Amino acid sequence: MEDKKLSIGMVGCGQIMPSTAKGIMASQHCVIDAVMDIDEEVAKEKSETYGVPYYTDLWKFLERESMDAVYIAVPHALHVPIGIEAARAGKHVIVEKPMATAVEDAKMLVKECKEAGVKLTQAMGMRYAATSALTHDLIKAGAIGDFTSYLVRSIGMKDAKYWSNGVFGEAKRSCWRAYKGMAGGGILVMNAVHNLDALYYMTGATPTEVMAMGGNYSSRSALEDSMTMLVRFKENNAYGVCQAMSAAHGASHTDNSTFIYGTKGTIRFAGKNIELFTTVEGLGYETNKWITIEPEKRSDSRTMLVDGFAEAIWADKDPFITGEQGVMITEMMLGAYRSMETNAPYIMKENNI
Repeated sequence: MEDKKLSIGMVGCGQIMPSTAKGIMASQHCVIDAVMDIDEEVAKEKSETYGVPYYTDLWKFLERESMDAVYIAVPHALHVPIGIEAARAGKHVIVEKPMATAVEDAKMLVKECKEAGVKLTQAMGMRYAATSALTHDLIKAGAIGDFTSYLVRSIGMKDAKYWSNGVFGEAKRSCWRAYKGMAGGGILVMNAVHNLDALYYMTGATPTEVMAMGGNYSSRSALEDSMTMLVRFKENNAYGVCQAMSAAHGASHTDNSTFIYGTKGTIRFAGKNIELFTTVEGLGYETNKWITIEPEKRSDSRTMLVDGFAEAIWADKDPFITGEQGVMITEMMLGAYRSMETNAPYIMKENNI
């Protein structure tokens, strides 16, 4: 497959798209085939930047025979409709987070991709991080024994412009971020879902129950800007706590470290490194003291995403992040919102897809 390239069409030319385009251009196996956006000015600009055709009509865009896959970065409620149309057009699908704003929609996307014989994956960059890979390997090797709990914080401060103009107020003005019908949720959907997905990968723990409290306390949106989740897992009766805020004054002084606890040790994220306390002998690490481990450097997460997706397609194997995992993370996230509404735990359902 050295000479073959996966041609990727990009739907949505907003704020996150350039990061993925950069990843594609740095990849070994992929190229940008075309770009599409309903805003012709934006689509044309990206067309000139990357030297590819542009479209404002989704249907004409999906008719391109040269296009193998579609990357979707649009308002969240449109992920599934566009993903399904891409699958029906015979295109493999990469969708931004969240996969969907409703669990049944996420299941339908997985079902449609299977029926069309195309692969589906989700752009969850934190799962590709070097620290995530190292932690996954340490836990698998038994460095902390059986996983028992985690504590993760995603504390920040989004100014008023975020809800209309994205991160740092640099995106073209739009209103979709501020409303549940289009965005699906606030801080949990926008940020903390990355942490939850990465922790699923690192621990391998399957969520069974979610309890959450929170609300909107000061942001100019109809969505939550603060939330704390308690998650119960199937394995070892373990649990996790996730605290997320997007309206925390003085957020720069918050310790956003992640802690993962086990029966025989603890892992702490420390910037780009990992701190490990283990009581397990024979793994090559000093025991009964905190040590710092520097992960091996990795490629950009977006480059790893698209190259890995191309390899999965050609080998006809599951992508690193599967559609079924996307459904599970979607249900855990939306279950937290259901818990907030009902003031009761949400029991996860089995994902019979």
